[in-house]
Amino acid sequence: MTERETLASLRVLVSMARADGVLTAPEERAIEDAIAQANLEGLTLASLFGTDFELDDELAELKTDDAKRATYESVYALAHADDACTLPEEHLLAHIEAKLGFSPENRSVLKRLLEEAEDTVLPAHIAEIVDPERRAAEIREDTLKYSILSAALGAFPIPGIAIATDLAVTAIQTKLVRDIAQYFGRKLDQKGAAELLAGAGVGMGLRIALNNLAKFVPGWGSAVGAASSFVSTFALGTVATRYFESGATDVSVLRDEMTRAKKEAQAAYSEQKGAVTEKQAATKERLEALGRDLADGKITKAEYEKQVEELA
Repeated sequence: MTERETLASLRVLVSMARADGVLTAPEERAIEDAIAQANLEGLTLASLFGTDFELDDELAELKTDDAKRATYESVYALAHADDACTLPEEHLLAHIEAKLGFSPENRSVLKRLLEEAEDTVLPAHIAEIVDPERRAAEIREDTLKYSILSAALGAFPIPGIAIATDLAVTAIQTKLVRDIAQYFGRKLDQKGAAELLAGAGVGMGLRIALNNLAKFVPGWGSAVGAASSFVSTFALGTVATRYFESGATDVSVLRDEMTRAKKEAQAAYSEQKGAVTEKQAATKERLEALGRDLADGKITKAEYEKQVEELA
């Protein structure tokens, strides 16, 4: 996408984020992160939200098919992020569909991806490890393994349903925290894992929507998509380990921990760039085939995510 299309896409997302009348602090932080990554000259959170714009004018700026589809996928994901599309969000989504030339039938694949069972990549059966050093080594190995796979996914848009890879990253991150819990002798169900991810600011609908746009934006692109997916997964593994190690029960403390852990994760990514490149090359053909099968309805989202997880 061009810089003008990027700005238009962000403004369309802002319109959807505002549709329910509430723009939460996590939503603001996610958009602020996206602006920083996009590196658009003169664009700040204040200018994005403080500038008046007409939605239809911004939609008209989306000229290319990639820009239209990426924006539509992201807006749809944001509208359904909390498993309930409100009436104002539904009306706005229908308006955006009409303006971008999509029909309600275009929702079918996206609807299937977002509504199929979320508990798809299941935790392994891991026995508790009492020895702290051995437990730390096992968790570190798992965290690195899934961070590298997340990086490969973060750089890889599936034609027509690019958002599927972002959903797969969230599924992998869910598996990671559930596996880490087992190393500490704790059982974490899907709801508990989702609460932990939300507490850390990972996996929220707006962040998924923004990550989807990133794959099509100059200055973001595959390199930034890979880096951000690696960093968020690695940092999540770090804070989840500390969370269970301390016996904490309040996930609200994780957001500040996540901010600190990202610095360590960024250093780890610099060290692992070669491994990420190798994983991208090794999985590209398989991911392309799985993406085609998913888009054609030959496999379900659950089957897609299970086979993706096996690539780790």
